[in-house]
Amino acid sequence: MGGCVSAGARAPEARHGARRCAAVPPLAAPILFAAALAAPPPPPPLGRVDSGPDMAQSAPLLPRGRRGRDAERADAPPRPQTAAAPGLDRKRLWALVCVTTVAAALAADQNVLAPSLSAAARDFGFDAAARDRYLGGYIAAAFFAVGAPAALLAGAAADRVDRVKLLALLVVVGEAPCLLTAFVTRYWHLLALRTLTGVSAGGVGPLAYSMVGDLAPQRVRAHAAAVVQLALGAGMAAGQGLAALVAPALGWRAPFVLVAPPALAAAALMLATVSDPPRGAAEDALAGVAGGGVAPPRGWRASASAAALVLRTPSAAAAVWQGLPGSMAWGVVIVFLVDYLAADRGLAPGLAAAVAVAWGAGGVPGVFLGGAVGQAAHNWRPGAMPAFAGVAVAAATGPALFLVAATPPPLLLTIATLGGALANVPGPNTRAVLLNVAPPGRRGVALAAQTVLDDVGRAAGPAAVAALAAAVGRRAAFAGAVCGWAACGAVFGAAAPWLARDERRMQAGLARAAGGGGDSREASPRPPPGGGG
Repeated sequence: MGGCVSAGARAPEARHGARRCAAVPPLAAPILFAAALAAPPPPPPLGRVDSGPDMAQSAPLLPRGRRGRDAERADAPPRPQTAAAPGLDRKRLWALVCVTTVAAALAADQNVLAPSLSAAARDFGFDAAARDRYLGGYIAAAFFAVGAPAALLAGAAADRVDRVKLLALLVVVGEAPCLLTAFVTRYWHLLALRTLTGVSAGGVGPLAYSMVGDLAPQRVRAHAAAVVQLALGAGMAAGQGLAALVAPALGWRAPFVLVAPPALAAAALMLATVSDPPRGAAEDALAGVAGGGVAPPRGWRASASAAALVLRTPSAAAAVWQGLPGSMAWGVVIVFLVDYLAADRGLAPGLAAAVAVAWGAGGVPGVFLGGAVGQAAHNWRPGAMPAFAGVAVAAATGPALFLVAATPPPLLLTIATLGGALANVPGPNTRAVLLNVAPPGRRGVALAAQTVLDDVGRAAGPAAVAALAAAVGRRAAFAGAVCGWAACGAVFGAAAPWLARDERRMQAGLARAAGGGGDSREASPRPPPGGGG
C-alpha cells in the first residue's frame, strides 16, 4: 500500500512513505490531506464472503435489541477478501492530479458568458426579455441538452475503451469551439458553438469519476471524488472571474479564447504521462485476483441493462435523482445571479461578479470538507453519509434566499460563501455512493445516468426560471427556484437506510465472481426485497 495515505502503515513503512510523499507533485497535496483525514487502517484478513444469493443471511446474527459497536459492525459492508485493495501510491496520485487538472480546465468555459449577458445582448440587439430568453435560457438549454447524449455515449465507452485517450479527445472537441467564438458575429453562431462545447461538459463527468472508482479504494473514495468536484468548481469560478475582469476591457468574446489553451495543454500532459487503470483495481473483493480488474461488457446493450439494474437499488436511485429538484436553484446561481444583482439590485458589476465568485469559492471548503466528513461518516456507518449531505444541501436554501429576496446585507460575500459551501456538499458523496454500489465495468453508464439527469436539469432549469421570471418577475421567480435545494436534501437523505445493504450485495457479487461462482461482468447488486441495512 502507498505509505502516503495509509493511516495503518507500520512505522518503517510510514517513514519510507514520508520520503515518497516529498516527491509527489504539489497539486496532489489536497488528495494526500483528504485521504489522511479520515482513512481507517486496512481491514484485517477475513475469509471470503458467502456466495449465497442474500448477503443478509451471511451477516452476523445478533440478539434482538442489542446495541453498540457490534450492531454498527453488522451494518458495515463486509470485506470479502484476504487482502486490502491498493492505496493511493504515487502513480495513482499523479493520475488523479492529471484528471482533476483536465476537469478544472474543461469547466472554466462553462460560465464565462454569465458576467457578460447584457454586453452580448447589446451586440445582438436584444432587449431585457430577449436577453434572458436567448442568452440565459436557450444557450444554457442547448449547452446542457447536448451533454445528455454525450454523457451516455462517454459513459458506455468508459466501460470499454481507454479512458485517458477518450478524455483527451473530449477536450479537443470542447475547446475548439471556444477558440472559434472570437469570430462570432450572429446569435446563431454563438448558439452552435456553445452546443458543441456542451459535448465535453457532458462527457467529462462519467469519464473522470469512473477513473476515480478504479484509482481510489472505498475507504478514501469520497475524498478522491471531492477533489474532482473541487476541480470542477474551481475551474468554473476561475473562468467566471476571468470573464468579469477581462470582458469589460477586451469584449465578451475574449474570455472564451483565453480559457481554451490551458485545457489543451493539460490534456496533452495527461495523455503523455497517465495510463488507464484496470477496472476494479481498487476493489477489496478483487485485491487477490490476478490482474486486479474485470472484463469489459460484452455489448452496448448489456451496459444499458446493467445500468438499469444498478439504478433500481434505492441508494443509487436517490444519488441520481437528488440533483433534479435543485436544477432551477443552480440555474439561478450559474446563469442569472450576476446580471440580476447588477441590473436589478443596483450592485456595481465588480461586486456582483464577486458574489458569484464567492459562491464558487465557498464550493471549495464545501466539497473538500463535505467529502471528508461524508467519508468519515460512511466509515462509521454507511447510511450517515447521505443523511449528512442531505441536511447540508437543504440548509443552502437560507443563504440563497438572502441573496435573492432580501436587501443585500453587509455580510454579502460571507453569506454567498456559506451558501456555496452548503450547496456543494452532496457532490462528492453522491459519486461515492454510486461508485460503491455499481460494480466495475458498469460504473461508466451508472455515472452517465446521473450526468444525464444533471444535464436535463441544467438545460430545463434556466429555461424554466426564465419563463417563470417573465410571468412573476425575477425576484419572486428566483426566490422560489432556490427552494429546490430543500427537496434535494430530502431525496438524498432517503438513501440512508439502504446504503449499507446495497454495498454488501455489490461486494458479494464481486466475491462470487472472483471465486469462480459467476461472471464478474454480472456483479450488479439486486434490488433488495425489504428494508435497508
